[in-house]
Amino acid sequence: MKQLRMVLLPLLVLILVSGFVFAEGQKESDGKAAAKPVTLRLSTHHPADVSRSVGSRLLKEEIEKATNGMVKIDIYYSESLAKGREVLDAVKQRVVDIGDVNPAYYPGQLPLHSGILAFTKVPPRYSQKVEVMANAYAKYPQFRQEIENYNQKILWQYFPGSLNLSSTTLVESIDDFKGLKIRASSEVYLRMLKDLGAIPVSVPFTDVYMALQTGTIDGVFTNIEAMTGQKFWEPAPYSFTSEDLGLWLPFTFTINKDTWDKLSPEIQQQIETATARVSERYGPMFDQAYADEVATFTKYGKSLLMASARDVEIWQNVPILETIKKELAARAKEAGIANGQQFVDDFERFIDESMQN
Repeated sequence: MKQLRMVLLPLLVLILVSGFVFAEGQKESDGKAAAKPVTLRLSTHHPADVSRSVGSRLLKEEIEKATNGMVKIDIYYSESLAKGREVLDAVKQRVVDIGDVNPAYYPGQLPLHSGILAFTKVPPRYSQKVEVMANAYAKYPQFRQEIENYNQKILWQYFPGSLNLSSTTLVESIDDFKGLKIRASSEVYLRMLKDLGAIPVSVPFTDVYMALQTGTIDGVFTNIEAMTGQKFWEPAPYSFTSEDLGLWLPFTFTINKDTWDKLSPEIQQQIETATARVSERYGPMFDQAYADEVATFTKYGKSLLMASARDVEIWQNVPILETIKKELAARAKEAGIANGQQFVDDFERFIDESMQN
């Protein structure tokens, strides 16, 4: 019996070792068994309870679904992980994995993306805006590269709705902007407001409500969904808007390039599929959003005046825009685009063509 045990013991060890090697070989051969779930941190400057956060939630839902839970996303709202003006660098340095980048905050780092605010004629539908950006990126890869230079990849883009002025005094036409202290988020709009006779003021978005309360500013000029989301009508009960007061700006969700490269090709493809699904779901919501925001003002009995065709015409042709577009052409050339003026002309053409579809 003792001799039998001495024979069987090495045989048993050999069987166990062989099984272990086979299992490890299986893991390496199919790849999936070796994959581990990953949790990505997404930072947005929007609060959780506003319409502007729909995109964040859709990305989380569709990516987690498409990857069968292998990629999970934790959303950090209200600048809790990175300030709005710090997100671009936070993604670059992997302080966050995914960032909600507002190009208006980065005129120095993203001069082309922030500079296209100069295009005041804006197609109304989400699909039209996506088409314009796709055409511009396809013809001018330097345009897309401007963001990718910061060690990140573009995941998905969305766009703000039409402009609205919430003010502490009644504004009945664009002429009434004159002399008012008005806050805007971008260098382009601050210069345009000054050209209209307003006193442009730069105030962090999170401080706007208090600034309206204290009289630091008389009004805030930004997209209408920000108005309802932040309830600016409480300190500033007068609103002035029009669906034709378009706001051209690609809010861009980016992912750290190192984080992206560590994902398997299969997971990357699943995420690409997920972002396409996000656009399918988001588009109809965006197209209905302006009417919904106007209805919100009506629901709460707030004063909402519609800009006239003359007001829209004045806004779309503020004299300073000619200078701003020349500056954009120069920046395009600095970015490696041989003919900067052609970039400006093409972008306007892409807008016009999209509005015919």
